[in-house]
Amino acid sequence: MTLFVNKKIRKFRLSKNLTQKEFAASIGVSAHLLSNFELGLSYPAHQYIAQLNRLGANIHPFVFSPFAQKLIAVIRRKIVLSRRVELKYLEGVRISKHDRLWIQEQMLKKGLYHRDVAKKAGCSRSAVTCVMMGRNKSQRIQRALAELLGYSCFEALIAASRGKAAA
Repeated sequence: MTLFVNKKIRKFRLSKNLTQKEFAASIGVSAHLLSNFELGLSYPAHQYIAQLNRLGANIHPFVFSPFAQKLIAVIRRKIVLSRRVELKYLEGVRISKHDRLWIQEQMLKKGLYHRDVAKKAGCSRSAVTCVMMGRNKSQRIQRALAELLGYSCFEALIAASRGKAAA
């Protein structure tokens, strides 16, 4: 039994070589509702599960019981929260506005862009932007930024930024 019934419904439809519109008509729902089933945005009622099983989908009705739906919602919420915690509260150095402007100036001098830092750190450009704006403190991104700018560590980069301000 899989909790990802939406994927099972889609895989079953594709195995029958049917479009969403054709498959939706065969089980008695609209194409829009079938799309929501496949995306996991809504769950089929018992009558539609029975219809899917008559066609050979082999979906256990327990998956759509109120208890199972609550359990799935709790699991998804915990996964989302754990990902946010991992991203938001990483140890690292907070970047001030002055530091950000100085780092951006150094990046321009070297012809570096956020995509270059993202590629080196193995993350998205938006994650690099979050670090640059001080919303995230990812050590991995800070380390990649420092290395690309020619510093041994991010703390050395920040010290250079603040040393320049004093000069």
